[in-house]
Amino acid sequence: MIKFLYIALIVHFNILDLSAQFLNLQITIEPELSASVESDFSFGDLAANSGSFAVGLGDMGMGVFNIKAYHTQSIFVSLDYPPALTHPNPTVVDQIPIEMSIAYNNSGTNKTELATIIPNNTGYLPVQSNTNTTENASSEVWKSVYIYVFGSITVGNIALGEYSGDIILQIEFD
Repeated sequence: MIKFLYIALIVHFNILDLSAQFLNLQITIEPELSASVESDFSFGDLAANSGSFAVGLGDMGMGVFNIKAYHTQSIFVSLDYPPALTHPNPTVVDQIPIEMSIAYNNSGTNKTELATIIPNNTGYLPVQSNTNTTENASSEVWKSVYIYVFGSITVGNIALGEYSGDIILQIEFD
């Protein structure tokens, strides 16, 4: 009797294995947005009392970012920065006033002459330019938007040292 039960259990498990169904599912999900730094923003080394210095749109030292996204997407871009750069030593109260701006080019090429300045450093941008034809729009699914960061500072009579501040370029997609 015990031997018979043992055999019955083996048959029962085999029947379950034969009637089971398995589904092997593989999904590859592409990221909806990627960003890369094409060129770092830099004012360079400046001397105390050197006055106003600007890195304009298209100048050397301008920050360039390449955003790749799905061609029908829109992205939200904002640039936040402090009103002044500060010295790391808290006893040094000197500051360097700073003004920053951003522009974008959604033609798919890195050309500053095609850039549009973003008012108030905040806005929604279409990934694909409205000037592209339907043929061009359907030929590539992923498009590039170039974001340009530029600005100016005024260096007065300040203590020597490095001055810094957090400049944040935030990019969100829908």
